[in-house]
Amino acid sequence: MSITISTARFAPHLETTVRERLLPVSENAWRVIATDGRVLGQIRAVPSAAGIRYQARRFDAAVSGFREVGEFWSADEACDCLRWM
Repeated sequence: MSITISTARFAPHLETTVRERLLPVSENAWRVIATDGRVLGQIRAVPSAAGIRYQARRFDAAVSGFREVGEFWSADEACDCLRWM
């Protein structure tokens, strides 16, 4: 089954945190930046049959790419995951 949803209209708005800001890097991905300028990781909107999920991802130098660290129902939860890792 293939689900195609334009995730640009589902751009996350962080409700519960003022610690991070999101910088768009593609139509469905945002860089998570701490207030001190550190890049914490990336969140990605992933369409599913139940709705949009937000995947928290960290850069892994060993594989020169991102690895998923969790998938959440809100962008706030995904940012929390990256903040506390």
